[in-house]
Amino acid sequence: MATHETAIGTNGGGQTAVMATTASVPLRDAEETTYRWVILTAAFMMMLASAGISQAFSLFVKPMALDFGGARGNVSSAYAIYMICFGAGSFVMAWLADRVRMRLLLLIAAVSYSTGAVLSSLANSLWSLNLAFGVLNGGAVGSLVGCLTYAVAQWFSVKKGLALGILLAGMGMGVFVSSMTAGAVMDLYGWRGAFLVLGLGALLVNIPAALLIRQRTDPRAIPQRRTASVVPGAGWSTASALKTWSFWSLNTTFVCCCLSHSIPLLHYIPYASDLGLTAQRGALLVTIGGLSNVVGRTGMGALSDWIGGKPALLICLVMQTLMVAWVMTYTSWPAWIVFAILFGIGSGGVFPLYPAITRSYFGAEGTGGIFGLQLLLSTVFGMALGPLVGGYLFDLFKTYQGAFLVSIVVGGCSIILLLTVRPPRRKPLPEAERSTIL
Repeated sequence: MATHETAIGTNGGGQTAVMATTASVPLRDAEETTYRWVILTAAFMMMLASAGISQAFSLFVKPMALDFGGARGNVSSAYAIYMICFGAGSFVMAWLADRVRMRLLLLIAAVSYSTGAVLSSLANSLWSLNLAFGVLNGGAVGSLVGCLTYAVAQWFSVKKGLALGILLAGMGMGVFVSSMTAGAVMDLYGWRGAFLVLGLGALLVNIPAALLIRQRTDPRAIPQRRTASVVPGAGWSTASALKTWSFWSLNTTFVCCCLSHSIPLLHYIPYASDLGLTAQRGALLVTIGGLSNVVGRTGMGALSDWIGGKPALLICLVMQTLMVAWVMTYTSWPAWIVFAILFGIGSGGVFPLYPAITRSYFGAEGTGGIFGLQLLLSTVFGMALGPLVGGYLFDLFKTYQGAFLVSIVVGGCSIILLLTVRPPRRKPLPEAERSTIL
């Protein structure tokens, strides 16, 4: 068993200090190998119950557009608001995770999600849909993702890529469950019935799962011996990370990546439907895409532990960009299946990689706030903007060709930007802090 571990703590003056623990290591190792799997399982179930509705929303676009006036761009605005509130919720909750009990935050988010889904089923205008689905659902799911990502990152000091991949695979499984459920219920009760069932079902899963999640024991409460050890990323705060090229190059890559894949993500089912694909096959495509998303999130998370986060991310960016070009060229049923599988793997695989790369660049202590800010910017300028661009370009030209071309160009930009990403230089400890290290 290990007898030495480097940790990052805070001294009485609020300054970051780097310390090495001795007696605390066996306790923390035992804790990691037991309860961390309960945390990961509960977090996975909450992701599955709540987060899949964002991608399954593509099934709702055409029927909602018919109910609310026929403009797909207007319906896409609800999704855009959802993503903006998703980003805001993830950022705020990641910041609060160090300050408020995790369990309380998760319970609030769980109730808000189900309330939003039920109110969405009752929406009789675009503004009420924007409020219920956009604000309540978006903010709640973003809060869940922010809290759960932070929790898993803190409980797993090793194999973090795999752990985050499993966590975010819950979102992919959620797409599978949400699309299958929505497809079945919509055939009988329409899109309103589907929202109602999804909201009530999530409540039954989220409340018990939230009660299982807790913060990890603070290593600062355990006696520690300070040494002169220094770890990469020590002392990185959100403010200090903002001054680095590493943050902005990685974040701009994140934004372009999300902008690129969010256009087809919301509009490929309406596009396929316009080309004659049946509703049943459309639901099957979303299901295949959801399962492939799971493979991408889990597989690429594990792959990043082997080859590194950046090479794994490059594979995903190339894959998702090529698949958009593919579906503009080939539109047979087998071609759609190929698209759903490879696009699902590529677009899903990127998500565990960004927090893993952020953690490796800026340290575990900075993951919550720094990744929360990255998620906020990428959702507002990527995931929210992309569907609007796709919807309004379709309303303008009555075709998705222009929107998908935009997706390909932006995807190419994300690949180029990733090649410029470099780890930040190690942040030096302030002189006053060095004097506290033996």
